[in-house]
Amino acid sequence: MEKDLSDSKVGILDIKAKIDERIDVDIEMQIVDKNNMEDRLLYYWSSMYYNTVKSGEDYLKSRKVIIILISNYNLKSTENIDSYISKWRILNDKNVNISLTGKLEFCIIELPKFEKYKDKENNFQIEKWVNFIRNPEDETMDKNDEAIQKAKNVLKEISQDKYEREMAELRLKYIMEMKSQEQYGYEKGYEQNKIETARKMKAQKLDIDLIISITGLTKEEIEKI
Repeated sequence: MEKDLSDSKVGILDIKAKIDERIDVDIEMQIVDKNNMEDRLLYYWSSMYYNTVKSGEDYLKSRKVIIILISNYNLKSTENIDSYISKWRILNDKNVNISLTGKLEFCIIELPKFEKYKDKENNFQIEKWVNFIRNPEDETMDKNDEAIQKAKNVLKEISQDKYEREMAELRLKYIMEMKSQEQYGYEKGYEQNKIETARKMKAQKLDIDLIISITGLTKEEIEKI
């Protein structure tokens, strides 16, 4: 979609789907970490859920909405979960077997965790698709799997389309620029932190050699502060 080239959308692929005409699904493929994915997921869910009920209809006609996130980075909120797949619902805080509603569900698949935790899941259906997403050119994938082969053929057709190639190149350029900005921001913040630390140590009249050893700044740099 051309709208994917706007700043808020490049690097994200939304796929809207339905299961048996009664469950709405939004699949998000997130490449760039903008530190707000959890809030985005909730927003995506609320927007889709809102649209399951038409004006004047009873709330009972609302449909279940599932949000699936496939991320190429680890989320901070799931860093202590020893699995590459995590599922979320609204549960009672004293009895997790009681759910407030079955109409909300999140499923998060973190690609960087896959190799470490794939054996714990023992879910071949998900594993084969994660393998395809990570390496669609892998020739060892089951050639008798019609769904995987269909996906590979579609990907091949897209890669041969000039317009789609240009879109892919623009997305890749954007992702590289985002990662470059993130690295620059980190390095700038790290340097600023060292300067601020040195400033506070100088205010305490600490020995300059101690300041050098802790901050890594040179004597000349410290004297200029």
